[in-house]
Amino acid sequence: MNTVLVVDDKKDFLDSTLRALRKEPYRILSASNSHRAFRILETVNIDLVVSDYQMPGVSGMDLLKKIRVEYPHIAIVVLTGISDVHLAIGAVNIIGVDGFHIKPVNYSNFKTHLSRIMESLNASRDIDHLLQHMKAMDSIFQMLEQRNPGITKKNEIILRGPIMRPEHTVLVVDDEVDFLKTMRRILRKEPYRVLTAENGLDALHLLETNDVDLVISDYMMPEMDGLSMLRIVRQKYAHIVTIMLTAASDLEVALKAVNNVGVYKYFLKPVDPDNLRADLRRSLASLDLILERDNLRDQLKKADATLCSLEREYPGITSVTKDSEGYYLIED
Repeated sequence: MNTVLVVDDKKDFLDSTLRALRKEPYRILSASNSHRAFRILETVNIDLVVSDYQMPGVSGMDLLKKIRVEYPHIAIVVLTGISDVHLAIGAVNIIGVDGFHIKPVNYSNFKTHLSRIMESLNASRDIDHLLQHMKAMDSIFQMLEQRNPGITKKNEIILRGPIMRPEHTVLVVDDEVDFLKTMRRILRKEPYRVLTAENGLDALHLLETNDVDLVISDYMMPEMDGLSMLRIVRQKYAHIVTIMLTAASDLEVALKAVNNVGVYKYFLKPVDPDNLRADLRRSLASLDLILERDNLRDQLKKADATLCSLEREYPGITSVTKDSEGYYLIED
């Protein structure tokens, strides 16, 4: 179970957030200031911190900076009453927070956002468990082959294990042709295949015929704005990482992009090329983990179905049980 730490100096708001998360599948801890949050972080394995930005004493900003340096694996979501677009974008891009919600909070959107973050956080842990499971399944099929030569070939039992990802494909969407050329120059030394589109509709057509991993989009464009296009991308291609790169310093647009559409980053033009390249590497590494986890799950699901089919066809061919975490144990 994931553990969430909620930090806010306002008791009423802290209680409201705790009530909103009460039925979620998380262990919830709380702190009324940064000092108490520090003490909890030193003794408890926290997965995600939800924090106010302005608090007396050590501010929420200082707390989040410390978390990012000392506990880089922890996800961070800000809940604040400060309506400042530059503060929000700075928190997302500089500190590296995973979400920025303005009070009063829409808790339905907030909980959906937390669920998406947890999926990404759990991918690495899930892969370790799945690889253990795969190792056990492989042992079972080796045992079956020894007892019944040819049975694994007959039933097309192949456990491939982890797969090597091909090069990533990045789609850049902007109605300014010169900016598209600039982006190609920024990314030319990166190991990516780069596609470009001059509006949202053209981008959606490219997505239908290309296996794209990441989309970088402007906001203000003819035919379809970037936010509408990225919302469709999220609905149809949930695995694709999205980044908004725009001159629009609009708080409402930034919050919708990060919290509702789920963009990984929201950059204002002109962008720092080094920061952009670094964020692309991090985001694609996270994507690879999720895709690898899904690949392993698919392999194990098929292998599990084959094992059940063999048991029905040859009762007693092998005796297997599962431990408390669902991994196979072999009984001689």
